[in-house]
Amino acid sequence: MRFSYLFTFLVVATVLQAQIGPINPAKVDSINQSARSDSLSLMDRIRIGEQGIELSETIDYPKGKFDGLMTIGIGYLNLGNYKEALDHFQQANQLAVSLKNAEFKARTTYYMGLIHDYLGNFEKGLSYFDESLRLYESLGNTRWQGILSNGIGVALSKVGREVEGLEILKEALEIFESNGMERESSVPLNNIGEYYLHDNKPEQALSYYQQSLQLSQKYNIPRGEAIALTNVGLSYRALKDYNAALNYMMQGLELAQNYEYNVEVYEIYREMAQTYEAMNLPEKAIAYYKKHTELKDSILSNEHEAQIAELLVEFETEKKETELAASQQQILELEQKQRFQRLLTAVIVAGLILAVILIFLLISRHRVQQKLSESELRNKKLESQKLKEELEFKNKDLTNFALDIARKNEFSQKIHNGLHLIHQSSDPNFRKDKIKELLILTASHLKVNDDIREFQMNVEKVNQDFFHQLSERFPELTNTEKQLCGLLRLNLSTKDIANIRNISPKSVEMGRYRLRKKLNLEANEDINAFLQQL
Repeated sequence: MRFSYLFTFLVVATVLQAQIGPINPAKVDSINQSARSDSLSLMDRIRIGEQGIELSETIDYPKGKFDGLMTIGIGYLNLGNYKEALDHFQQANQLAVSLKNAEFKARTTYYMGLIHDYLGNFEKGLSYFDESLRLYESLGNTRWQGILSNGIGVALSKVGREVEGLEILKEALEIFESNGMERESSVPLNNIGEYYLHDNKPEQALSYYQQSLQLSQKYNIPRGEAIALTNVGLSYRALKDYNAALNYMMQGLELAQNYEYNVEVYEIYREMAQTYEAMNLPEKAIAYYKKHTELKDSILSNEHEAQIAELLVEFETEKKETELAASQQQILELEQKQRFQRLLTAVIVAGLILAVILIFLLISRHRVQQKLSESELRNKKLESQKLKEELEFKNKDLTNFALDIARKNEFSQKIHNGLHLIHQSSDPNFRKDKIKELLILTASHLKVNDDIREFQMNVEKVNQDFFHQLSERFPELTNTEKQLCGLLRLNLSTKDIANIRNISPKSVEMGRYRLRKKLNLEANEDINAFLQQL
């Protein structure tokens, strides 16, 4: 270790004790700033963030509380405790909205995108990065534009748009280099190296990784150094220099463990296991696979994933509710404005006897304004209704997301248990049969997902004209209801539809009942026959 954690804790406590005197905003800012030191452990940073929040609440200093919440959230994020990280980012987001602070909103939006990215929701993370980038562009913040460009470049690579992602990563590097931000350049350098490594160009990857490593060491960035060391090791592994690969990976592992970067630790365990596997050392490979699995399970347990999914639902719901509340407030303001206009009309009419010509001109102008106000009011009401519908759809969509996590967890548990049995058994026949069973289970799992996607695409393709007519005659139907119409038109049974959509037969029946009402069908009318006639 580079230092004793006990010594570090005592240093932090001494610094805080020395700083706490007469409490004022400058004092709180100084405490929050001290948490950004790369020499501190993550738990020390979290403790300082908590101290900043406590002092900020004492003097009612919102900025200090926001900085403290972000410090704690980032600390838990790097520890791999996504639930605590998400909880603090959401609190910071609520504070940013209440303060109407665009810079705070942009920052929390970025970290919400990171949460989705770490959980594998790459498309969702990309949408948050895009939103945050737009906010920072409007604020003219060059540094954060570079950070967001880097995040977007990585996200694009993860969704299969590698070439486009590489171009944006190079743009991020150009932003940092052209603005003298050498410290920040280490991140896009590392990510560009990752692109070349995946493109089977380890020599080019190694060059970028080494540049990233040099900058991380120069500016004392422990997390960046741990990642760069590991990636240099991956390059040497691709070049089949396994001893050099393990040497760099061990350095990265030691650094990540010292600073409690749990996410990096469990990823390094996996890479070391694969390296030992390539060296035909199965016992060491299995040992590191076991460490990787145990640490990952502690970070992303079933309980944590359910809690994270619930928090994501709450965040999206609160976001829509905030937009809806703002829309309703605008409606109230417009209604007050309209009442004022009507009162003004009465006054003008009462004064017609005194100045006919003048009042005629005023009434004409007033009527135009009133029509515009009424039109704007109607538009706002329509927008409010749309937001309500989007809120309902988002709740259903995110609930399905939580259910999907549970299904994936069940499948992963089966694989984990099977591998555990293989590891414990010394019977070659049993191990061979169990591996075959796992391969069949994996193929079946992939086939189910592919079949569902292919079936839905074929339904939409064959019934393209039907969906067009359905949308024209019944524009109020949701996408889910339109999809149910397509399945009913194929004369599928309730059980078949439930299996295809991975829902209960009761849910299908409820959907059919609501659909009949929206289609204005009589009790004796057959919904399947009606849909086939469209």
